[in-house]
Amino acid sequence: DLYRPGDPADRLWLLVSGRVRILETDRLHGEEQLLGEAALFSHRGHRHTARCERDSELLALRRDDLEALIHDAPGVALGLLRSLSLRLETGTGDP
Repeated sequence: DLYRPGDPADRLWLLVSGRVRILETDRLHGEEQLLGEAALFSHRGHRHTARCERDSELLALRRDDLEALIHDAPGVALGLLRSLSLRLETGTGDP
């Protein structure tokens, strides 16, 4: 599993290739999707289990590195806000 309920949300995940399923909601995430950003920004542990469905490649960005990146390149924050907004609009909620 990528993460489970109660695991610390200390990084943001970018799914480069493959698929990740959120078990509690049966939601499937595909390439170029972000995982864990809502838990990361809320400073709470993960509420769901994320499991790779097949061989998958993911990039992990630690909270400290993400905060430094946002400080140096504020456009990154806008991209994250877009991602969260799209999830709210489509009702897919928090991964």
